[in-house]
Amino acid sequence: MDAIINPTDEYFSGKEGLDKLIQKRAGEKLCKKLSKIGSCEIGQCILTKGYDLKVKSIIHTVTPKYKGGDENESELLYSCYKNSIELAIENDNKTIGIPSISSGDSKFPIDKSANIAYYVAWKMIKKYSSKELERIYFSCTNKSTYDIYKQLSQDYKDIEYSIEMIEQYRNSDKYSRNELTIEDFINNMGIENAYHMFLLKEAFLFGDIELEYIEESVKVLKDIFLHMKNMTKIFSEKIYTEELDKVNEILKEIFNTLSYDTIEGAKEKTRQYFTHPSDYIFEKINNFFRY
Repeated sequence: MDAIINPTDEYFSGKEGLDKLIQKRAGEKLCKKLSKIGSCEIGQCILTKGYDLKVKSIIHTVTPKYKGGDENESELLYSCYKNSIELAIENDNKTIGIPSISSGDSKFPIDKSANIAYYVAWKMIKKYSSKELERIYFSCTNKSTYDIYKQLSQDYKDIEYSIEMIEQYRNSDKYSRNELTIEDFINNMGIENAYHMFLLKEAFLFGDIELEYIEESVKVLKDIFLHMKNMTKIFSEKIYTEELDKVNEILKEIFNTLSYDTIEGAKEKTRQYFTHPSDYIFEKINNFFRY
């Protein structure tokens, strides 16, 4: 691959874990370069050559230590991934290898760190063209970490499938496999539940979900959308009611964390799917949440 990401500390000490291994394998020239740079803030990153490693670039990012979750650790970890990937792309690195940052010596819970990592990578893949960013590899050094990333991969495939299916509903009179129109879907789910589902999808694609709700957002989207794979002309409304009842409170929490611009943009795009409801219905739905 073109670039790898190296989790390090503020002074590039190379004393622990992967940082120690990378600096040793890259050679003395890297150590001298890092010594000359001096330091970097947590959540930020710098780029060097690969030196003795068979990569073009090494992105050194200063990772946070987990202290219970009350000191912006998630936001800092998010910055590590986002800034590192964007710095790599700015320097013409099209394939990037990323370890499970902060889940080792920094004690970040692997389920939280993996959700942040996958969400950032997913956003970057959507943001950049294949000419700018071809692929992101996650390096998993044990089976438990691998299993978590593998499950996230499946979760996002399910979301992608369902988003694509929604677009097909929207753009055709009859969906080719199930012969369901978007009106069929709305009528079966109920206008309010369907609206909430579309709104969450648009907000998720917009990329402004609060970090603490990333995992919940993925689960909510997957729980609701997975049922679409098995839809037939007449299907059980009871299934949807039970699913949406389970996630209703978390939907409220997620929507309450979104910025005004995001929610307005998401509502505007969502309304494209709902040409027939009256303004009164939309006002009733909007008042259900504290925007």
